[in-house]
Amino acid sequence: MTLNLEALNAISREYQLERLWMAASDAADLGIVDGDTVELSSSECSGQVAVKVTERLKPGVLFLPTHYGGTSPYLTRAQGFGLNMMDFVPLHLEPGVGSTMSQEVAVKVRKVEADGPLRNAHQHEEVRCCYACRVACQMVNGLESDEAFIKFDEMEQGVYPNVYAEVVPVQCMHCEDAPCEAVCPTHATYTTDSGVVLVDEERCIGCKYCMAACPYGARIQIKKTGVIEKCRFCWYEGEPGNPPRCVGTCISGARLFGDLDDPQSEICQEIARTNAQPLAGDLTTAKIYYVR
Repeated sequence: MTLNLEALNAISREYQLERLWMAASDAADLGIVDGDTVELSSSECSGQVAVKVTERLKPGVLFLPTHYGGTSPYLTRAQGFGLNMMDFVPLHLEPGVGSTMSQEVAVKVRKVEADGPLRNAHQHEEVRCCYACRVACQMVNGLESDEAFIKFDEMEQGVYPNVYAEVVPVQCMHCEDAPCEAVCPTHATYTTDSGVVLVDEERCIGCKYCMAACPYGARIQIKKTGVIEKCRFCWYEGEPGNPPRCVGTCISGARLFGDLDDPQSEICQEIARTNAQPLAGDLTTAKIYYVR
């Protein structure tokens, strides 16, 4: 986030701190000189960046500075500046724990001719997520590693050859006209006065009618209890979390939480400013909005 500060961002741009560091011997073998643009690619991603040739690296090793390549629209100065190192590295969840772990990855480097098009990494390849929100949700709700109230759907965007996968977090939308509530035979699913859709565990018989009715696929069956559950907005003692754990954990500030009934609230003003829309407004009247 410091990269989004005006003073620090100005320094980064003045000294071109986002450049890819390359050993001088490797650069000579590839016909690359300091300042040239190269295409960097791995099994996960590809993108273009300027090169800093140096004697301080061993041959065969590249260094890409961290904290660049931000994709969040809230990074008004840093968005799209440089490449995100983590986009190139496979990201996995550690079994049984759910924490993220990274591993080394081989990359290819190709010099881009001066008159070639400069491309951004996120125009062509998958945009990666950190999954911190899902891990936090699993921990606070006591879920197993293969149980989650937040899932990530990949949606193909763009037109060939500029095609990329947009990763969209999906969870219960707490619909005003919740179809899951309408089909529940025991009224285990209900809506609170504040508009949060909850499940009464003692009434739930595990019939899965609600799972079939949910157009977002946001419900799961808890293995230990057989209850069909979902996101509760971290409901506790008659109130939703302030904020819910997923919002408080989000390291990029991509998630916001607030009062939709208050036009002066931060969330309402952000929805208006960014023209945020429900994921599928033609399906239900959802309470979760997306900036696309």
